[in-house]
Amino acid sequence: MDGVAINSGKKVSWNVQPAKPPALVSATLTFSLGSVVVKFDQATDQGGQTGTFACDVLLDAVTAAKIGAGGACAWAAADGDAFVSLVIEMGYDAGVYTRPLFDSI
Repeated sequence: MDGVAINSGKKVSWNVQPAKPPALVSATLTFSLGSVVVKFDQATDQGGQTGTFACDVLLDAVTAAKIGAGGACAWAAADGDAFVSLVIEMGYDAGVYTRPLFDSI
């Protein structure tokens, strides 16, 4: 699109640059170990999700399966209306591991 004529008849044009996608900052287990808070460096489009939703909407099947039965996701507004954190609530029999329990036996 070259431009748009507005009411006064003047042509207005703009140059739209693609936005930098949000980058992962951290993924932290909460104190209760019942959820993981995933933080991004900027607001996201929330994957088109609002409220509480099934995590497999945003996460791949292997990762979503590790959250456990009944697990759920929700966006948390940390900066006013900027949704920069995804809260993953663990379900029954969750199996999220960050490293081996034992390096050698």
